[in-house]
Amino acid sequence: MSFDIIQNLIPSLLSDLILDLIHDLIPDLLNVFHLPDSRSEPRPDSRPEPRPDSRPATRLDP
Repeated sequence: MSFDIIQNLIPSLLSDLILDLIHDLIPDLLNVFHLPDSRSEPRPDSRPEPRPDSRPATRLDP
């Protein structure tokens, strides 16, 4: 009789163990295959920074 109980428990314990392993491995797998998310990185400004000594061009009338 005790053998029947053990035999019935083994599949349940194995499935719980497998589910726990998968649950623990998912974050690691995501970290391994993680590609940088372009939305999280600041986008560089495409305009060049003005130099401190530069002034806007002025039109000289003759």
